[in-house]
Amino acid sequence: MREGLHKGISALDALELKAAQLNIPVDEVIDTTETPEQIIERQRQFLLYLYDDLTQYARAIDSGDRTLNIVCISHGAFIKRFLINYANAQVDSGIENCSVSIMNVEWRSKEDFTCSAKKDEINVRCEAAFIP
Repeated sequence: MREGLHKGISALDALELKAAQLNIPVDEVIDTTETPEQIIERQRQFLLYLYDDLTQYARAIDSGDRTLNIVCISHGAFIKRFLINYANAQVDSGIENCSVSIMNVEWRSKEDFTCSAKKDEINVRCEAAFIP
């Protein structure tokens, strides 16, 4: 419901704005915002999908080197929560639009993975970004 609104706007103000936008009473607005648990599950599903996709790709190229660099693009709030939820990263501020955050994911099996991120590789402004 708060999509596209300033992060400082209150939940009630967001609700009232949505009602006005839809031209309906406030009590008829349905909040479709994901819960934190739903976000974590969506992120986990992404990692499982990524594992399947990368495993299939690695088999196709028959490479002994299982290190692959990939680019994932999303909005800052999702990336920030991903870093916190899965890499146990300390993210003190929001992730800026068009910034780069580098994360390492290592799988022992599909459901057994470790994510990590170096503090100096989180929220790097594009003009200063370097991806090895």
